[in-house]
Amino acid sequence: MRIIALIVSGLQIWTSEVKYYGKLISEFTEENEGETLMKLFDVYMDLKKAFDLSKKVFQFSILFQILETFNMSIQFLQFVTEIQKRRNAEVAGPIIFGPFELAGILWISKNVIIIIVFSTSCEKLYISINNINALCCWLLKSTQSTVQAKRFYKNIQRLNRVAFHKMSACHISTVDGHLPQEFFYFVFANLIVLLQFNFL
Repeated sequence: MRIIALIVSGLQIWTSEVKYYGKLISEFTEENEGETLMKLFDVYMDLKKAFDLSKKVFQFSILFQILETFNMSIQFLQFVTEIQKRRNAEVAGPIIFGPFELAGILWISKNVIIIIVFSTSCEKLYISINNINALCCWLLKSTQSTVQAKRFYKNIQRLNRVAFHKMSACHISTVDGHLPQEFFYFVFANLIVLLQFNFL
């Protein structure tokens, strides 16, 4: 998560630099302009490579996190259901959560929070990319932009369009702002089915 946050921070700084140079680009000599734009492009490529590497590294861990949380949720509900059935068979009363049940709830909640935070970080990165595309589009229409600058903005847009892809959990699910919602829907649908088997 910290790596994604660092990449997002780098993209935001890069965007600020492009805005700054976009205002001053007409004052540069042709040589300085080309050198500056090349440096900006190299930095952007480094940020993209860092994200590509993060996708390869995190795709397995996020998939494991999703599957583990789902599995734990199902097993925990089954366990709690069986415990409550036995307690009610002995003494009828309200549902009581013991230390083990509370520990299970906290552990599952921790896993869910990790999924939410990681998905939020990825969504912030995608928003930063969209902001960069919007900035390049705006600067392309600027009358101050030179031929080299316009070529630079077009190359950034082309790179984002062709080479940028969202992170996925081993191509099973896209890691973005919708992932927690989809995960909760999937978990609760299965929990309801499990409860129906236990009580109906």
